Amino acid sequence: MVLNLTTFEVLFYLLTGTLFWFPLRRAPSVLLKKVYSPQKMEELVNSFQIEMDTILLFLQNVNNVTILKNEKDISYEVTIKQTETTGDHRQYIKKKLRELGPIKPENSLISSYNADLTIYNGKKEEPKIVSYKIVNFYQGKSTMSPSLMKLVDKHDNNPYVGVAYPLQVDKAFIAHIFCFLPLPFTSSSHTNLPVHVNGFFNLDPARDHVLQATTGQVGERDTNIEWNELLIKEVLPEAYSKLVKDLIDEKRTPSEVYRSLPYVSEVTSDLWKQLLPPVFQRVLKMNVFHTERPERTLVNLESAVFNVFDEKEREAEQEMKNAVIDLIKRYDENLVLLPEHLKTLVISWNEYNFIPGVYPKFISAEYVANLLHRDSGYKKLSRGTKIILLNYFLQYASPENYKRFELIPTNDEDYFVSLTTKDPLYVCSDEKADLFPMVEKQLLSKLSDEIKKKVLTLKTGKKLLVLYLFKIAQAQVGISIYLLFVICLGFFIQSHHKIFKLSKFLNFPFEKRGHIVFILFCTSLSVG
Repeated sequence: MVLNLTTFEVLFYLLTGTLFWFPLRRAPSVLLKKVYSPQKMEELVNSFQIEMDTILLFLQNVNNVTILKNEKDISYEVTIKQTETTGDHRQYIKKKLRELGPIKPENSLISSYNADLTIYNGKKEEPKIVSYKIVNFYQGKSTMSPSLMKLVDKHDNNPYVGVAYPLQVDKAFIAHIFCFLPLPFTSSSHTNLPVHVNGFFNLDPARDHVLQATTGQVGERDTNIEWNELLIKEVLPEAYSKLVKDLIDEKRTPSEVYRSLPYVSEVTSDLWKQLLPPVFQRVLKMNVFHTERPERTLVNLESAVFNVFDEKEREAEQEMKNAVIDLIKRYDENLVLLPEHLKTLVISWNEYNFIPGVYPKFISAEYVANLLHRDSGYKKLSRGTKIILLNYFLQYASPENYKRFELIPTNDEDYFVSLTTKDPLYVCSDEKADLFPMVEKQLLSKLSDEIKKKVLTLKTGKKLLVLYLFKIAQAQVGISIYLLFVICLGFFIQSHHKIFKLSKFLNFPFEKRGHIVFILFCTSLSVG
């Protein structure tokens, strides 16, 4: 728009904000040789709009930025508004420092609040509203390390930082570095954190990036670089942990809390990796994890059981994992279901070692067996679930841990036995099981061959007899079959690996003879 003197005077005296006047220089002048055409001004405004979405996050006095092409045509506008109704949290630290004058505060100053950014892009669409949790922090002298105190006193640096966390999920979110205003977004400014970070950083002369040590740098450390590292390692973690604590206190959903934690595998910058240990050391000692218990208890790292299986069990079938996790829920344990990025953290715990001497608790067959020993509630589980648990123990647990569990399903749908049962067990193919009534509680046919084989291998000291029905080509059921049974007695092996002799069979009491005849009837031989 073209401003005459009258218009400028009106704006100067009546405008309550800050006016930026961009003169269109059509020809070189004494002040500047560079020419600004309308096209170049358009490019400048467009590039500014890219950063306008977040430009107000850490400013304390500016609440609104508007770009107009003329007096009424708004092409872009962003406004920040604190959502709390009490107190001016945005200017709290600034006012406190102004009251103290040149004296540094003895105690740390913290300002935490929620704010809405309203963004209007000049189109007819509804304005976009993005909610943030913002925490600003000024380190007090009483909690400064000697190294930080030295640089504060010597160089008059301000240990002032902030973090801003978007409360809505935004897959396009990219974290920016701020020194009150955002730095240009370049490859060197990638933090890959889930929050924007602000700090009284020392920047390069072009104000493009935070000064940091280069690979292989030798000689005396630059105090400007040392200051940046101390801000990141000592001061910024205080603001970050306060952010997480506030999310917990506000009873935010588990996903909102977990999403605020750094993705350790994605933070690749050597400078910003220094932030991870102090942040996790503070956060993981909090009751930050939501359990699956009915009352949704919150627990810290040491008290949680994570939905991460022991290393040798991680390749188990998903159905098996789901059954085990459901069982742990029934036992009212502090089970925590982690998102993938936090699973990566606990799986790689030995690599990071954020809290020495403390280790996350994984799910293992031994842990699950201890639950079942503690409470026999597993007996109320469905038949299908019991078979899955049996298979889980057979694959991953020591027999001593589960041999007393009644998980082996018999052909009686409601009857299960353990490896320590005193009764003989009979195994045959499922399609022939109906031929043998009255022994359903001792007959195992409705299991996979693999499970049958494993149970047989483990069953010691008892008569677990795995034999299969004769396959006699074109044979008629009658006395001839029983004669064949007798012939096969010489090949019959007890669980103690002794061979039954035919003469001994004739001396058996009638009821035991019946057992053996029955077992032989379950024998499977291929004829011809």
